Amino acid sequence: MNNNSIGYRILNLRKKKKFTQKELAVKVHVTEATMSRYENNLREPKGEIINRIALALNTTTDYLLGRSNNSLPIRELDDNKSIDIDLNTFIKKLEDVDGLKFHGEFIDEQTRSIILKTLIHAREIAEEMHRNKVNPIKQ
Repeated sequence: MNNNSIGYRILNLRKKKKFTQKELAVKVHVTEATMSRYENNLREPKGEIINRIALALNTTTDYLLGRSNNSLPIRELDDNKSIDIDLNTFIKKLEDVDGLKFHGEFIDEQTRSIILKTLIHAREIAEEMHRNKVNPIKQ
């Protein structure tokens, strides 16, 4: 089996995590037979299923899809890490970078603009919620 194939990568990570095929299938909400087909490259999982598999195996979709050889776990936020710093950095990159890809395809300017506006709006909502938590509105 090609060690760059999605099936090989799923199988390899599943075994490292010491999950049975059935346990992974349950976590991903597919049948055991379907998971077997994915692992044996008889069927390729769709986008949402790939996301669920990546979450269950604590890896990235890029690794599963062969776009990266780094299978290290997704970085978890610790108590000392501020997500606002990461969000601000990502927004800045989105504003400054051309030729962004989503699921391997370049996104157009309208899509980039919508993603950017959505992230900025989400940041504003989070900041407002934080202000209200720090200084609750008295009723």
